[in-house]
Amino acid sequence: MLIYNNLINPLCYKDSKINKKYILPILFYFFGSVILTIPILIFIFFKIDNLYFKNIIDILIFKFNLFTVIFLIIVFILIMVFELFFFDKESFENNLRNIELLLGEKNNIFLNFILCFFTGYFEEVLFRGYLYYLVLILSKSLFFGNILSIILISLIFGFLHITQGKIGIIASSIISIIFFISIVISNTIWYAIIFHFIFNFVELSFIFPYQKRMEKKSAHIV
Repeated sequence: MLIYNNLINPLCYKDSKINKKYILPILFYFFGSVILTIPILIFIFFKIDNLYFKNIIDILIFKFNLFTVIFLIIVFILIMVFELFFFDKESFENNLRNIELLLGEKNNIFLNFILCFFTGYFEEVLFRGYLYYLVLILSKSLFFGNILSIILISLIFGFLHITQGKIGIIASSIISIIFFISIVISNTIWYAIIFHFIFNFVELSFIFPYQKRMEKKSAHIV
């Protein structure tokens, strides 16, 4: 939800009702996903010979890879454990402020599910699909281009989480590299999309509410 939260959300009304607050980000990522998908469908339907879109279409074909699943599950568990037991107070406050500004103070798991699905698809296809292969083509050298693309896109992805503070930037950049590794291993973007969706959904629906409760208890004790 980084793009909407940084570019679009500041224009929204802060006193909107909870369900109405969900509408704009859901529509933003839904139509964003549609816009990214239309050119791909056009190239598939008309069988246009273009290396750039061939690469994107190739990674959008699902390929089962057990190692990638195990790798991402381990990473997911480690991140969740860290966020549950070692979360940084400043980072938590930044995240909470952004989430409440974006979606309001009340949680809606069903709408979180819809929002996180389109968020995961849109951001993965954009960053680790369109932008990755664009930088790869511009850099020409395959080996150097791969490394340059992964580092550059991950840094951009990380800095777009600037509202989450330094930890948010570093963590997002690392997660971006991890998703790139999953794509390299499996030759498909779907594992990155699925785990991006799961990560956002679990964090938004369960981790943030838990951290909020713990913070309130801590403040009450003090």
